[in-house]
Amino acid sequence: EDQLGEVILARGDVLDGRAPAPSLSMFEPDAPPALVRLVDALLARDPLDRPGSAESVAVQLEQIRADLGSARRTPPPESVGPFRGLGRFEESDRDVYFGRTAEIASALEMLRGRGLVALVGPSGSGKSSLARAGLMPALASGALGVWPKQWDRVVVSPGEDPRETILAALRPFVDDVDEREPSEIVVALTARAEATGWGFLLVVDQLEELATVTLGDSAVWAAKLLAAFGRQVLPGVRAIVAARRDLLDGLLALEGLGEPLVRGLVLVEPVSEYAWGEILDR
Repeated sequence: EDQLGEVILARGDVLDGRAPAPSLSMFEPDAPPALVRLVDALLARDPLDRPGSAESVAVQLEQIRADLGSARRTPPPESVGPFRGLGRFEESDRDVYFGRTAEIASALEMLRGRGLVALVGPSGSGKSSLARAGLMPALASGALGVWPKQWDRVVVSPGEDPRETILAALRPFVDDVDEREPSEIVVALTARAEATGWGFLLVVDQLEELATVTLGDSAVWAAKLLAAFGRQVLPGVRAIVAARRDLLDGLLALEGLGEPLVRGLVLVEPVSEYAWGEILDR
């Protein structure tokens, strides 16, 4: 109580920069040391002692979240192990998905200001795992803010008829979805989020199939829908797509899709040697 009283009396000096801010540990003795260091640095009197960018803060916060999760982690069965070889990590693998802290933080920061984020990289670089094991559970745990508190999450791949594939995934969430235009579907999902408090995330994996295997006008319809997601930031509605970098030109040629893809693009490179060291340690 004496310490708190001193802080209140000195509040003016702190706000004016004449006195240092009290450490977070004074109010939260059990706070993780890394979080204490970060918050104290953010409140440093000298701007040169503060973090250099918001992205740096986001990366550190994601690392702290991962460290806190590791304390509660249940190891996977020995027959499965923490590695997936040539397979991908799924949402249920979040607690053994390591080495992508910076990419997760960067994509989440993009999702805060974009309706659509495109994970683009070479084949085998880990785009699908990043979407499924990195971003989907992060949204589910409130990474975008206090509202919505829950998110419905749907994952599809385009295939030969992406229109039917996506409509089948949306039917449980939007009434009469087959009769609606793509822009109307996004508006309906926004209204649903406002009415129920449940957000909606659409993940389209292997997006390059729109330009390689999709038949007829189905690709045009899917492009219009994703463009509607990316046109503006609507509350409680987001889309994440994953696409191969070498097949990006065909996607950019689809009417309306090029601009939102470029504006929301996050490059995904293969895991670096440094990241492999972190993965093995964890």
